[in-house]
Amino acid sequence: MKKLALEELRDPVYNKACSHISTEESAQRAADGEAHCIRFNVKPDDPQPSVEDLVYGKYHSPVPLDDFIIIKRDGFPTYHFANVVDDHLMKITHVIRGAVSPIPSTPL
Repeated sequence: MKKLALEELRDPVYNKACSHISTEESAQRAADGEAHCIRFNVKPDDPQPSVEDLVYGKYHSPVPLDDFIIIKRDGFPTYHFANVVDDHLMKITHVIRGAVSPIPSTPL
């Protein structure tokens, strides 16, 4: 889906192809060993996140937020999900990013 969207010059957002699957069916499919990932459910009326950066100012992503993956098919969390959990557990309140660290990932 992502490859096709990029070829068609569209934003590579998830098309919610599996969002109709019930929790029960999803759990059964996972129990049966079907390959799957876990996504963060973004509702159409959810506001786009933004961040106030002390150096670069207010940042809004130019790409719509979609149901991004938080647990990959291999069962491991994505970096962005693990990082937020780790920061929470360590009671991190402020993050300092270098210029090489992408500001676009900050609102996630």
